[in-house]
Amino acid sequence: MKRVRLKGLIPLVLFLVAFVVAIWLLLDPLVKWGVEDVGTELVGAKVDLASADVHLFKGSVTLNGLQVTDPAHPMTNLVQAEQIVADVSLAPLLEKKLVLDTVAVRGVRFGTPRKTSGALANPGPNTGAVARAVSDWADRMHLPSLSLAGLGQVVNVAAISPDSLTTLRQAKQIAGSADSAKTAWLESLTALNPKPHIDSAAALAERLKGKNIGTLGLAGARDAAQSVKRTIDSLTALDGKLKALQADVTQGVGRLQTGVTDGLAAARRADYAYARSLLKLPAIAAPDIGPALFGRMVTDKIAPLLYWLNLAQKYMPPGLAERLDPGPKRMRASGTDARFPREHDYPTFLLRFGEASLSLGGQGAAAGNYDARVTGVTSAPTLYGKPTTFTVSRTAAAVGPTSVRASGMLDHVRRPLRDSVDVSADGITLPTVQIGAFGATLDLGKGSSQLMLARTGDSLSARWVWHSNDVTWTRQGGSVAGAAGGAGIAQAAQEMLWNTISGLKDVQVEARLSGPIASPRLAIGTNVADAVSQSLQRQLGDKVKQAEAQVRARVDSLVASQVSAARSAVDSVRSTAQQAVDEQRAKLDQAKKDLESRLKSLVGGLPIGG
Repeated sequence: MKRVRLKGLIPLVLFLVAFVVAIWLLLDPLVKWGVEDVGTELVGAKVDLASADVHLFKGSVTLNGLQVTDPAHPMTNLVQAEQIVADVSLAPLLEKKLVLDTVAVRGVRFGTPRKTSGALANPGPNTGAVARAVSDWADRMHLPSLSLAGLGQVVNVAAISPDSLTTLRQAKQIAGSADSAKTAWLESLTALNPKPHIDSAAALAERLKGKNIGTLGLAGARDAAQSVKRTIDSLTALDGKLKALQADVTQGVGRLQTGVTDGLAAARRADYAYARSLLKLPAIAAPDIGPALFGRMVTDKIAPLLYWLNLAQKYMPPGLAERLDPGPKRMRASGTDARFPREHDYPTFLLRFGEASLSLGGQGAAAGNYDARVTGVTSAPTLYGKPTTFTVSRTAAAVGPTSVRASGMLDHVRRPLRDSVDVSADGITLPTVQIGAFGATLDLGKGSSQLMLARTGDSLSARWVWHSNDVTWTRQGGSVAGAAGGAGIAQAAQEMLWNTISGLKDVQVEARLSGPIASPRLAIGTNVADAVSQSLQRQLGDKVKQAEAQVRARVDSLVASQVSAARSAVDSVRSTAQQAVDEQRAKLDQAKKDLESRLKSLVGGLPIGG
């Protein structure tokens, strides 16, 4: 028998040839399309790739001319790379897993201009979701303003609208909650109806007063004792229900009292701040002045940091939970694919080791060449079992010092997530800040920047410091809106502040982030704010305090009656519902004690049977 059938071999050979030709012709375009499509979905702006060169059987992939658009600036590239060369493990590809042993990136540049806009005409609902979330955080961030226009104006407290006061709304809510709770608790007490049980027990105790085995006889004492035991058991069951109601009332009254004391006090402080903002009075405390001066600069710098941390959390989740992805596109019911990773299996994506040469152009102190290394980037850190690490170091400088250090670790192997980043750079060009309240521009010039970040679970703690001892202040000219010429109080205050800050040649700005990673709180401290605050306190403190006192008095007068009503409603709950439940429990307890005393007199220590 022929071991090989010619008629079957020819179609097989033709199929293999066609398959190889298809791979040779289509694989490079498919890889190029995949990089652009996935990258665009991830970034939220166009990702362009000039070409892809795939050598499947050699296990290598070369990507040329990668451009990633900055979502906030469509005509600028967030990053651009001349060439990316990757060594691919072939075995995981059979399981639709991408494992890269090494990746080398050459010619990386940042902030390069684009020839065409990278904005998306019709972005999908999930495109750039992380970037939008960070942008929303920056937009929601309340940054106080430092305006001098309100100085010298008559304090118009009548402009404070009662409908805008949080204290009024919260006090009405507390009063309504108290009335509803009191009604519900009294209805529950009425439903339990303890009075007939207590009266019956008291009557039984009165009838048995002075009775004993001698007066009732053995059988009579036994019957009386059994009746007493049944009544005591009934009272014990009723007491359990009353005790539960009493605990509910006590906790509820406590919550209402906390709302009156702490809740209304916090609401009153918020209303003071709201009413004060209507008068456009300048903030005179340094913690408020810092965000007013440098808040926008800081949020612009911090937003990319939050973007990458949230991106790492989304695409490098801990544990072995399922990953949900949109299903294949269909006319209807596309559905969702759920992928469940298996223990001791390959992750869907893994980069064991990567290195890149970075280049920053221009003539600034940061210009030069850098080396970057990263290990353990994976879509399933738990499967890989090791944290992601990265380092960046400077190798050559065009000008200026060479002190640039960056390192970090993303430990997503297990919960809670633990991330740490440490970056230090000296001699870099710092931002220029517009300070409208002074009619001035602050050029921070060249200085240093230090970032220290630690994240555990959903909690973030970070400190970012910018320092320069070679700043330049530039006066833009003009006067404050609303000032009465050069003699106006606002114009005089502006001149005073300009004289204060223009003498500062050493400036430090410190930003602190704390709280949940999705929406951390921001605090900004700076020696500029300290100097401005001291100057304002000396020159305007009395005027500002007088205006603030009028504002607080107006707010107090608007909310006084409703706050009093809320306190009265809570006091009514305590004096009626809580007192009623406490009294019924006390009467029931006394009835039980009387019956237990009668039971002891009837039988002493003798058994009375069931």
